[in-house]
Formats: sequence, structure tokens, C-alpha cells
Amino acid sequence: MSEIKKILVPVDFSVNSEKLLQYAVDFAQKFGASLSLVNVIENPAAYDGFVGAQFEQDLKQAMENKMAAEVEEAQGKGATCEGSVVIGDTVDTILDTARSCDLVIIGTHGYRGLEKVLMGSVAERVVKNAPCPVLVFNPYK
Repeated sequence: MSEIKKILVPVDFSVNSEKLLQYAVDFAQKFGASLSLVNVIENPAAYDGFVGAQFEQDLKQAMENKMAAEVEEAQGKGATCEGSVVIGDTVDTILDTARSCDLVIIGTHGYRGLEKVLMGSVAERVVKNAPCPVLVFNPYK
């Protein structure tokens, strides 16, 4: 088994994401690993005509503020942690980011309700395609 030094944790700032982050902090501390949090904003350009550049900038800034709070909270609990907010395809961004990590810890439930039913879950697609091991966290267990 290879050493776990860096753990990727995709977060969407939902209540379930808070539980996921707490689990990831505990896990990372047991292995002496650092956390890399990522929040992906689905590309607003897909909603051409509905979303302007200012909305995209405002949304990214709001998510970066939330990310800073999450990173600060994780560090306050003793974890080495960094965070980023990226605009793009959720699954592709997670998979690209996972290339520089040793493990992904991803939640089974986030904000995506109907989309999950129609398109399949993000967690499922990450598990199937990740370049490293994936630990799936169920916040309801």
C-alpha cells in the first residue's frame, strides 16, 4: 500500500459537505496527510444568455469566501489544508485534480438531487474513473 500524503476532498458547502469535511480531517490526521479541498462551479457559460460575466465573478468570489472559511476551520482542527474553487465540469475537474493526490474522499450526497437521477452521481463517476483510490463517505450512516 502506498503512503497517503495528500487527500482530495470535493466540497459543495452543503450540510453533508460539513460532515464529509470533519471525517476527512480526522482521516488525514490519522495518516499525517494534508487535505486539498476543491469546489467546482459548473460552467455558467452553459447557460448562455442567462448568466453574465459579473454573475460568474460574483459567484466565484462567494465560493472562494466559503472555501476560505472551510480551510480555516480544518486548520483550526489541526489539519494541513488548502482549498480551491474552479469553474468547469465537476467530474472532469475532480479527476484532473486527483492526479496529484493519493486518495479522494467524496460524499455520496450533495446538492444535486434531480440531476443525480437523470445523469448519475458525481461520486459514482469519480469512483469509476479516478486515477487513485476513492473512499466514499455516506453522511447518513
